[in-house]
Amino acid sequence: MKGRDIFVSCVPRSGSVLIAQIIKEIFKESNIEHAHSYQLQHDYVVIPVRDFRDCMVSWRRWRNRNAKEEKELREKKMNLWELLKNIFWIKRQIKILDDWERSKRKVLWMKYEKFRDDFNYIFYKIEDYFEIEIPEKIKKKIKKKYNLKESKKHSDKSEDFSKRVDGYYMGGKHIYKGEIEGWKRIIPKKYHLITYFLLRKSLLKFGYGRNVTYQRHTIETINRNI
Repeated sequence: MKGRDIFVSCVPRSGSVLIAQIIKEIFKESNIEHAHSYQLQHDYVVIPVRDFRDCMVSWRRWRNRNAKEEKELREKKMNLWELLKNIFWIKRQIKILDDWERSKRKVLWMKYEKFRDDFNYIFYKIEDYFEIEIPEKIKKKIKKKYNLKESKKHSDKSEDFSKRVDGYYMGGKHIYKGEIEGWKRIIPKKYHLITYFLLRKSLLKFGYGRNVTYQRHTIETINRNI
């Protein structure tokens, strides 16, 4: 594929490593940068979006990855103080997405809940945004190499998150389950409403809220086919 200058940006734990790996596989001769930040110097911008409550839970597991009791902490429910700290953290991260939205740049928005188990969704979005046709040979390689089961198997081979797993862009211990709505199990049910209330504006904006009419209008504004 023709070389491109591509930036993959997102809230941490939104599936950006998977998307970056796939883009690197498609555009091998390109300048591809991946960071959780807002940078305007690149020609193309790709942003995966995931339910922010799942991002919080995944980030908490990542922070505890080197703790002695790491396995026990994976499924430990959040107390109220820990929840509020994580909400404060995620709100600062969401600002990156708000900055991109206000920039009016042509951005490729991709939803984690759609691409987690659907490579065809990923291929369609990339082909449409970059105006290319991905060869079937590359598609087959990507499906085989980067599916969740295969990626987790390789991620679990290393204990060091800071070092790349051989043949992959991700580091060790990068994947736990990659599940959807796992936050409902980790955030106690009695705190679901306060979590929604404190994040409602962003949840609605990116399609994770309760107000369907507002949700549709906002997603249409950001990207017609996110």
